[in-house]
Amino acid sequence: MSDNRQKTVVNTLGSSNISSKDREELDFYQTPSGAVKALIDSGLLDRSLKVWEPMAGNGAIADVLKENGFKVACSDIVQRRYKLDFVRDFFSVKTQEGKSSAFQIVTNPPYEKANDFLLHSLSLSPAFLAAFLPVRYLEGKQRYIDIYSKYIPSDVIVFARRYGCYKEADLEAGIVTDHGIGSAVAYMWLCFKKQDDGSYGKETKLHFSF
Repeated sequence: MSDNRQKTVVNTLGSSNISSKDREELDFYQTPSGAVKALIDSGLLDRSLKVWEPMAGNGAIADVLKENGFKVACSDIVQRRYKLDFVRDFFSVKTQEGKSSAFQIVTNPPYEKANDFLLHSLSLSPAFLAAFLPVRYLEGKQRYIDIYSKYIPSDVIVFARRYGCYKEADLEAGIVTDHGIGSAVAYMWLCFKKQDDGSYGKETKLHFSF
């Protein structure tokens, strides 16, 4: 990642499985550590490339990546208690900035903006993108037209057991495990890998994490 990008890294937020009226401000829900470890164990991430966590929140994803030897640049739209490399709205990052060098994006995007997040992320031309999303985001006619007809996921990691994103209050209450909290939502890592010709995906591989 170029020096310019390092000065303008972004942090965005996690998501949850509760009604919209009860949602955290800025859709701030954190990712279970076990889910991040599953992505690492898949071998899909390139250890030679820096990871950008543009919605880093309080570091739930970034800390696990760092503990496992990855170099991570953290940003978000607001500064919380976790130290960021920079504060910036992810959607304000320009396409040419993302093409300055090879990097990877790993995050749990706000689900209400998931389609926009995927399209904007891919426009930045990362070598690899992994988004933690509900499995239902694989379906939908408009989603297919906007995203999957143009960008084919390289890999989808589906969990054999349920993971649940959690709020800061859940963490403070001591009820969060490696699998987060109880959840009615089935999650996945939706991954896109850039091909040698600059396109994304020829076929999709399905993985199961136990």
